[in-house]
Parts: sequence; structure tokens; C-alpha cells
Amino acid sequence: MQKVKYAFFFLSIFFFSLNFYLLRKEEYKQINLVESYIDDMNEGEMALVISKINLKTMVSLDYNLDKVSIFSENKNPSLSKKLILIAHNGNSYKSYFRRINEIVLGDNITLYYFNVKYDYIAIDIFSLSKTDVSILNENCGNDLILITCLDKPGERYAVVASLVKKTLIER
Repeated sequence: MQKVKYAFFFLSIFFFSLNFYLLRKEEYKQINLVESYIDDMNEGEMALVISKINLKTMVSLDYNLDKVSIFSENKNPSLSKKLILIAHNGNSYKSYFRRINEIVLGDNITLYYFNVKYDYIAIDIFSLSKTDVSILNENCGNDLILITCLDKPGERYAVVASLVKKTLIER
């Protein structure tokens, strides 16, 4: 019985370490992609940077559950319409919003799109029901809204950020 406990213990450590390694490997891959992206942007690509939670990742302009994705009709932050980004929360390599709960009011969020840097500041943070779609219907101007799941079934977490500055990136 003691051998089974030790084997289970070591297997648990192995799988935890493997998941942690894969998670870090994906994070570093995304950071390198974003840094090279900012230097050499292609049309139609977008990057999200939230320094406080060490998030630097590309944004999928199409709905993709394995990435940070745009979940609104508006796919262009320069338009005077809200932009909604969604991503997973949790412990897997594709849980880009796993540390989103560390964002507080006043934190900076940056988007890069078509040689323009968009600086946002978090102005509201709240949870909402999975079935509550009011945030999709609200007129929020140039706001950026980040949405992810919570540990509680049926709950979502949202961060609303207001656009404060647009900067053309010189080449």
C-alpha cells in the first residue's frame, strides 16, 4: 500500500511539472510572437499586452477557443464601438486569462493593431451570469471588454477598460 502512495505521489508531481512546463513553453512562445509582431506587424493581426499579469499574446480575429478571440461584431479598435475579447481561465496552456482576477481598476491594457498602439485603463470589474448577454447589447463607445469563465459554473468574469490613448507606431 505504501508503494502505491509513493507511486501516486511521484506521478502527481510528474504530471504537475509537465503541465507547468507546457504552460511556460506556450507563454514564452506567445511572448516571442508578440515581440516580433510589434516589430513587424502584418495587416489584420492584433496583439494583447497586459503587463501586470505578464500576458503578451496574439488575438484571433475569428472565434477560436484555443486563443484569445474577438467576440463582437467589431474587430477594429479604431472604430467607436466596443471590442470584446474572450479567453479561457484555468491551468491549461490555453488559459490566457488565468490571472485576469489580478487586474484592478486603473491597470493598463494595450492592444496593437495595424501599426497603432491602443492604451486602455481598467474602469470596471464584475461577475455576471453565463446567460446574461446585456454586456453584448450595451453601447460602450471605445471600451475594451475582457470576458472569461469563473470557477463557479454558470458565472463569467468581466473587465471593462476605457480607451485613453491611440499612438501611431513609426516604422
